[in-house]
Amino acid sequence: ETTPALDAFKVADDVLRQAVQSISEIITSRGMINVDFADVKTIMVGAGEVLMGMGWARGKDRAIKAAKAAINCPLLEDVSIIGAKGILVNITGNRDITMFEIKEAMDLIHNASASGANVFFGQAFDESLKDVVKITVIATGFPPPRLLPEEKFTQEEFAGDSWEDKRELLREPGYLKENLRVPAILRRKKKYR
Repeated sequence: ETTPALDAFKVADDVLRQAVQSISEIITSRGMINVDFADVKTIMVGAGEVLMGMGWARGKDRAIKAAKAAINCPLLEDVSIIGAKGILVNITGNRDITMFEIKEAMDLIHNASASGANVFFGQAFDESLKDVVKITVIATGFPPPRLLPEEKFTQEEFAGDSWEDKRELLREPGYLKENLRVPAILRRKKKYR
């Protein structure tokens, strides 16, 4: 509530910059296991909503911490890759990253996705990261939100109410005031998970 608009726009700009930079790094960087444009296209074309996350961590359990940060979007509440049917993961670290760390991170990400998800995996070295592990996740193919059927009133049901009931019905807004702060798409995602 107290965040200045300029600061909020700077954060949004930085998130967009990181997303574009990460996708371009995935496509153009050479690694031990390469992910290319065809993999990105396979995951994204016709897959509906896309969630992209990036995570960085150092120290003990750095790969797990980076994976957790990557699969949970920090700007939106209750948004994660749970149920995704298509996932692209790129793990970057220096040359001391172990296969155990990579396996732990991939297991965590794979367990959060839908059963039988199409998972693309890439792994690259970047010595400038020193002891940091960076994980980028692109997730697609989320199940559509389940919508509740609309309530329908017949003329007879409505006509049977007293005038006082009708007047009270007209006074009440057709929405909850607390929902005005949260965009409809986020309310639906939270409600139907």
